Amino acid sequence: MKPTIFPSVPRLLNKVYERVMTGVQDLSVTRRFMFFQALVSKTHYNKEYGWTNNQIFDSLVLSKAKERLGGRVRIMITGSAPIAPNVLAFLRCIFCCPIVEAYGQTESCGASFGTKVFDNASGHVGGPGVGVEYKLDDLPEMNYTRDSKPYPAGEICIRGPAIFKGYFRNLQLTRETIDEHGWLRTGDVGCQTE
Repeated sequence: MKPTIFPSVPRLLNKVYERVMTGVQDLSVTRRFMFFQALVSKTHYNKEYGWTNNQIFDSLVLSKAKERLGGRVRIMITGSAPIAPNVLAFLRCIFCCPIVEAYGQTESCGASFGTKVFDNASGHVGGPGVGVEYKLDDLPEMNYTRDSKPYPAGEICIRGPAIFKGYFRNLQLTRETIDEHGWLRTGDVGCQTE
């Protein structure tokens, strides 16, 4: 298989990272040095300018690692849990493609938030998707409020046309999950950065 779009979860992407890094240990000293030079250089240019391609490094050093997923991946999407920043940067460099981090739930038809395609920062899930309204509800017992410093924090609540109508034949659980104004209470804590 040679996918062009690769949706995945951090657990699998961590395995890809570990597999490639294990393979690097078997390389000669020279090839291992070149591999790490390629990573350092590409990580710098990705962070500073958003570039993920380097014709020399990609063809001479990183081509075998890129082939592990078929060699044609144009975009990767990850969700279900946070992904480590070092793994995210590594994957961008190896597969020469943007990686979108997403957040959502089954009750909201999947991804409600996502990073922009060429956002090269990590540690956040981006802004809301089209038609998604959100708010942060205070959780004073946990010290998460809209007045929290440095950023407002609280329980993530979302609403919009993609929010489910309720749990099948379970009105009680539906009432606990969706309030009278249509807000889906995710049970997750988030903060709103700049």
